[in-house]
Amino acid sequence: IVSYAVVEFTGKNWAVQRSEHAYTATGTAETEAITSLNSLSHAFLYAQKRSGAGLSGVDEYGHEVWLSSIGAVSYYLEPGATNPSDQVSVAWVIENTETGTGEMSVTRSNGTSNGGASPLTLSVSIGSTLTNASNASIFINGRSSGTDTNYPRPIAGATIASTTAYELWRSETGSTLSYRTEIVEWPTANLSIHQDYYRFYVDANALTPTDPWPLGAADLGENAVLTSTDEPLGGGERVRIRMSLQAVGATLPASSRSFKLQYGLMTTTCSAIPEQNWQTVGGTSSSTAWRGYDAAGAADGSVLSGDPPTAGDLLLSVSDVAGSYEETNDTAVNSYAVPAGSDIEYDWLVEEHAASADSYYCFRMIESDGTPLTAYDNYPELKTSPFEPRSQNWRWYDDELDETPTTTLAAEGVAPSDVPTGNVLKLRVTVAETKNIARDDARFRLQYSEYSDFRDAADVLSQAACTGSSTWCYANGGGADNAVITTGTLSDADACALSVGTGCGTHNESPDAALGFTHPAGASVEYEFTVKAVAPRVNSTYFFRLYDVDADAPVPVNAGESYPSLATEGAKLVFTMTGLAASAVVEGVTLDVTTTPTTIDFGTLPRGQLIEGAHRLTVDANGTEGYKLYMLMTGDLTTTSGATIKEVTGTNGAPLSWNGGCAADAPSCFGYHTSDDTLADGSTRFSAIDTYARLSTTTPEEVAYSSQPVAGDFTDIVYRILVRGLQDAGNYETNIMYISVPVF
Repeated sequence: IVSYAVVEFTGKNWAVQRSEHAYTATGTAETEAITSLNSLSHAFLYAQKRSGAGLSGVDEYGHEVWLSSIGAVSYYLEPGATNPSDQVSVAWVIENTETGTGEMSVTRSNGTSNGGASPLTLSVSIGSTLTNASNASIFINGRSSGTDTNYPRPIAGATIASTTAYELWRSETGSTLSYRTEIVEWPTANLSIHQDYYRFYVDANALTPTDPWPLGAADLGENAVLTSTDEPLGGGERVRIRMSLQAVGATLPASSRSFKLQYGLMTTTCSAIPEQNWQTVGGTSSSTAWRGYDAAGAADGSVLSGDPPTAGDLLLSVSDVAGSYEETNDTAVNSYAVPAGSDIEYDWLVEEHAASADSYYCFRMIESDGTPLTAYDNYPELKTSPFEPRSQNWRWYDDELDETPTTTLAAEGVAPSDVPTGNVLKLRVTVAETKNIARDDARFRLQYSEYSDFRDAADVLSQAACTGSSTWCYANGGGADNAVITTGTLSDADACALSVGTGCGTHNESPDAALGFTHPAGASVEYEFTVKAVAPRVNSTYFFRLYDVDADAPVPVNAGESYPSLATEGAKLVFTMTGLAASAVVEGVTLDVTTTPTTIDFGTLPRGQLIEGAHRLTVDANGTEGYKLYMLMTGDLTTTSGATIKEVTGTNGAPLSWNGGCAADAPSCFGYHTSDDTLADGSTRFSAIDTYARLSTTTPEEVAYSSQPVAGDFTDIVYRILVRGLQDAGNYETNIMYISVPVF
């Protein structure tokens, strides 16, 4: 009967060589070269021998074969054996090149056995301690003395008796046996578990989620970070994390492992989170930053699929084996074996409960005893939501001096019309926090624009920065700036009475909100802004929005809501001309005659004496860029006979002093001076009191200007006349026109 076993060494770590040697002599070591080994401790021999016909003596039966170096095999025949050239040995050199944990280890020994009662059992020390005797094998070869054919003298058996000794057994001890052994501790596949792929899903209240995060058509892919643009999680919001573990090096046996899920606050990278900063995801009622959630549609610990898995049950592209759905730590023990190189998929339902706002968190699985996995190829990484305010209801009020306004300009969410320039208003607006995250030191500014998309948004200016040409500025009203309002007025705000309630916001009369006010998580808070329509465009609609100072971003409107808005009054220009009394002092001049709105009567002019009269021109204009006032005389002061009063030589563009513009030999002089020190383009040509110009009879010329809306803005025009002896007597008359032009 012949039996045999075929042993195959496969894999990149195994190397096998064959060495054959034909003997030339006995009683001496002969060698054959081999390809150099990496280490003698990682290689062993399997020896074979064949002998020629008639060579049947005990001394011709065996051989000694051993690795004498990393590059040679030595062979030795028993002295006295006949015909060595008819004897051939073959050595199979088997090497395993894997190093590190679980590497193969070979321990060698050699010796002789002579005499002793048959059968004989010898205990021989291995020379080292085996890690596991059941994972070791012994290989032996030997030679025996004697020319007889008394078998089984040259034959011996060997077995591993313990981790420190092996036994040599001989049934016949009538000859000397020389032997060599190799104890091989076989390489062990060292199982390691790697955290591999992940993907975020929207919770579907079912075992298998169907919508990758975020909700809707846009989907994050595998191993994609959930960022601030991907609907980050707010307080009380939940996410499903499908993640896989890969078995590396060996099979993960069924029913052998359970795991925990942990989270860590990231500062640079997930792998840089210190070990002590990883925290275990809490139970469904815990107070931890992240905790499980008890969903009604799936049972905690449910296996995700069968073995093999049903198509569509596992969602990650690398997954091969179904793990379990988990709402709390620890996981159920794995139901199925995971072959080396395969991935097992788990599903975690986690809730953001008390995590830091606007921060990145990483997640990892560890073994249930707290041991981290061997490697983390990917970490699920997500960002929590920042404080997310949304503008909602609003209303304008006209009784700005009342702490709680009641005089409404329109209904809630309705834009009032005909808001006059210069009016001070109160705006109440509700700000709803939509991610259940509180904001300490909540601060908002107010912005405005003539466009509903705020393409040219500008800040409402502080009272200190406000000028007459500013459009909208903060103003003083009832209630101290930054103080909490006492009573809410808007229908959608949370309760606020006597400054108590989550709906109580602050009064805002400046853009510099004080620190210290907390907008509660998930609250709809009513804020108040007091503003003045300083110089808005007439017949225009203005839109207003809040600007989050801390986030440095505008506050969007909530779904179905609108931005506060209003319409300004129509264009308005009121021009009034009044006379001034004699003896009034205007621009350093004491008037000599009294004027009326329609006349300047100089009376009988004494020769050689200056006579002055004046008009006061008053303008109310709501043009955004103010107004201009022009003057034109229809002709010279003339008598019916055609005699005229001469004009001074100074002009509107270049006025002169009186003496400079009225020549000493002139028979008469007539001119004007305007009290407006600054005309268009910043000109100050009339700023000096003694500046006079002739009246144009062809082109209207500027005598007053404002770059902003005005109310009750007045300009005095002083007229001066002088006649000398050569001036013809007579009644002199002319007409003067004033033209007021608003600028929008």
